[in-house]
Amino acid sequence: MQHITLNNDVRMPVAGLGTFLMSPAEAEEATLAALRAGYRHIDTANGYYNEAGVARGIRRSGLPREDLFVSTKLWPSGYGRAAKHINATLARMGLSYIDMLILHQPCGEYLAAWRAMEDAYKAGKVRALGLSNFPTEKIQEVIDAAEIRPQLVTVENHPYHPQDDLRAYLAQYGIVIEAWFPLGHGDAALREEPVFAELAEKYGKSPVQVILRWHIQKGNSIIPGSKSWDHLKENLDVYDFALADDEMAEIAELATPGKAYYAADESAYERYLAIPDEFDAQEAAHREALKSEVLEVSTRYWDIQLSHDVDGLREVADPRAPFVHMGITMDREGEIDAIENELILTKRADTKELNVFFYEDDTVAIVLRQLELTALVGGSTAINPFMATETYTKQTDNSWKLISFVFTHINPEGYQYRFLAAK
Repeated sequence: MQHITLNNDVRMPVAGLGTFLMSPAEAEEATLAALRAGYRHIDTANGYYNEAGVARGIRRSGLPREDLFVSTKLWPSGYGRAAKHINATLARMGLSYIDMLILHQPCGEYLAAWRAMEDAYKAGKVRALGLSNFPTEKIQEVIDAAEIRPQLVTVENHPYHPQDDLRAYLAQYGIVIEAWFPLGHGDAALREEPVFAELAEKYGKSPVQVILRWHIQKGNSIIPGSKSWDHLKENLDVYDFALADDEMAEIAELATPGKAYYAADESAYERYLAIPDEFDAQEAAHREALKSEVLEVSTRYWDIQLSHDVDGLREVADPRAPFVHMGITMDREGEIDAIENELILTKRADTKELNVFFYEDDTVAIVLRQLELTALVGGSTAINPFMATETYTKQTDNSWKLISFVFTHINPEGYQYRFLAAK
């Protein structure tokens, strides 16, 4: 992995993963995949509503924090409370510091937010500071007011829109350009330009890799977004060749004035400022979606119990999962044998209260049901109040599987209970 040394001597990986337009779940999986593919720079934002998902992916990777470079951005509706939102961002992501903190849009109280970012920098909560989408005059305004000048400016940048004037202006301050939309917002016309096809054939690369190599040789940081393992690997495989000066010049001829995919005006800024600074909202929606996923599997498990479908039981439950009923602990095959021989048959289960709890970065779920259970046990039918505890784990394919099931009598006098954990 190649690095750029910023103007405060912090080293930043040249290539990173962008998570714009990813849901929390998508950002989690993309982050994990990217880190496993060799990425060490992940970019997110308050306004993407997926910071917690990125953080889960980071934790699941098991990589040391000091090996990673994490960038995020403050949203303009929160600039007036920037100190609060910096702390909230750290809490949301479970981090003690952010590597690069960026002002997302050039509107609102951005100078006040910059001062709060400087305070966070001095306190060790942030290692580098940046601006996103700021025009030259507003960048200069920040620099003139700043005690700590920016290390990075992230803007739309690709061969159609190379930002050479901005690059020349920033060079005097040692400020790096980071390119979002480095591939032209997925524009097939850019990838299909003849110059990229020719160079791809020459170097044994793809047109995408040639474009990304162009960025690197321009001195840009790049944060292409992808959820595909193949694309993640492809986007990182750009360090074993170099474009010649005449080839760089040929690509420069693609520059097209006005060929940008994003533009904001005052009406757009008004919309941005009107967006509530409630950045955990999508994370709450994500957790509700997870809850629905787990309850769908739980409902299926109960349908299987009530219909005594042992084939379905084998499918929904881990074969090592213990089944504990009225103090009797058995393995999954023991439970199946008890059902087939009518030693334990669930006849009816009326749920009175239901709760779902998540642990281990939402990869373990516990479903608690308070219910009135009608069951045939040892040939006798009994109706009793129970707590049922179902434990599920997320599998590598993101499905959920039952790993333990425990019936606990609410009035347990006279019963012996023990719990057998799956090995």
